[in-house]
Parts: sequence; structure tokens; C-alpha cells
Amino acid sequence: MTIHTISNISIFNGRKIGTAINVTFRASPGDIISIEAGTKNLASIDTVIDGRGCTLLPAFIDANVDTAATNTDLPIFASYGIGTVLDMSSSKADVQAMRAESIAEVGLPTYLASGPIATAQATDGSQIHPRRETGTVQVPAGAETWVTSLLEGPTKSDYIKVLVDLPGIDGPTLIALVQAAHRYDKLAVAHSFQKLDAIVPLLLQQASDGVEDVSFDYALANVKKLYDAGGEPSQGDGVARRRRALEPRRT
Repeated sequence: MTIHTISNISIFNGRKIGTAINVTFRASPGDIISIEAGTKNLASIDTVIDGRGCTLLPAFIDANVDTAATNTDLPIFASYGIGTVLDMSSSKADVQAMRAESIAEVGLPTYLASGPIATAQATDGSQIHPRRETGTVQVPAGAETWVTSLLEGPTKSDYIKVLVDLPGIDGPTLIALVQAAHRYDKLAVAHSFQKLDAIVPLLLQQASDGVEDVSFDYALANVKKLYDAGGEPSQGDGVARRRRALEPRRT
């Protein structure tokens, strides 16, 4: 198997650029063999790339890629140094095609997807995006069935996405969806069309039994319910994530 070394290369670890080192790895599937500082005998290495004056970066994560597209997009992501993509709204057919391509070809990004979005009414889908797939969950009793329907096969969801406004799923059903997702060790992701960025810090600060006394609109009240159910709302797409890091990996 072909062995490569990038010599005298500085590595950015997310916080700072380190001193020059040698990085040795297999060409396929890309397993790192060693990371060593100092002079090294490279005579046995198949290919040596002189990295002096350059910096090696970790692969990026694109955390919201509403693809609704084709598997030909994955090489484009890879060309920009993106090693993981989180798809937030593609149809089951798109998810299957993207996931199959990601697994089949070495060097393409790891692909994770939510699959269909849980909504309160079928017409919500046309307001989100015509290519996105949705499904209705209108009562708490339907939460378990919805979540389990997304767990198996080539179109399975890596996390569960719910819509919290337009006007959105009611509070008890939202809580049931989050709890069902957590029972299967899945993250819950909340999507809102209203502007939450300015209020999220206050929401986190006030997240207690008394938060109902704070004046929030419908969407924010629903995000609070997600938080109480075990999620943690954040800025951007309104991610309600469990209190652990999301570790993207190919499964």
C-alpha cells in the first residue's frame, strides 16, 4: 500500500499553528501512520511532499447544507476541504443517493442527514422548500412512530428535525418528539423561520421553571419546551442538541 509523508508541515489544531512536523499516512483509505517532530529518515516512503511554508488544516464541517440536490455535489464539498456535511432537509431519495456516494468513494465527505422534517400540517412543506420532504406529527402519541420510521435502511435519519413555527407543532408533541429521539440516541434539531439569534442568550439564561413568565412568541416558547425536554437551543438553524458533542462519523 502506498505511503505518503508531508514533511516539515505546520498543523493548525483549531486554536494555534504548531511547530513543523512530519505527517505520514496511507494513500487509501487515508489512515494516519505517524505524526513526528524532528528529522526522520524518509527513504522508505513512496512519496514525500515538502510542506515547508505551508499549514495543514483539519477538514471542515458544513453544518447546514440543504442539498436537495445530487450526489455530484460531494466532490465539490471535498474540493473546499469539507470533510463532513450535515444535511438538514433533503428528500429520502436524495439522502439515499448522497449517502451511497459518500460511502463508495474514498476522499468524499462523511454525509449525515435529518431526512424528512416533522411538521404540524402537510401544507408546511410548501412554505419550507418545494424539494424538502416533510411529514405530519399532530399528537404526542405519534412521536414514537415517526421517530422509529426514520431509523432504518439507506434513507435513515442521523438526527430528527422538527419545525417549531408556521405555527408549528404544539408543545406536548414537541416534547414527545425530543424524548423519542433521545430514547434512540438521536439528536433533535429544531427549525424556526423567526429570528431567534438575539433572544437565544436570554432563553438560555432564563431556562428554568419560571421562564413561562418571560414574554416569548410562539416559536420561542416551543424552543423553551425543547430545552426542558433535554435539548439545548443554539443560534443559526435553532439546533436543539443533547448536552454532548455531535461526533460525525460514517455508519
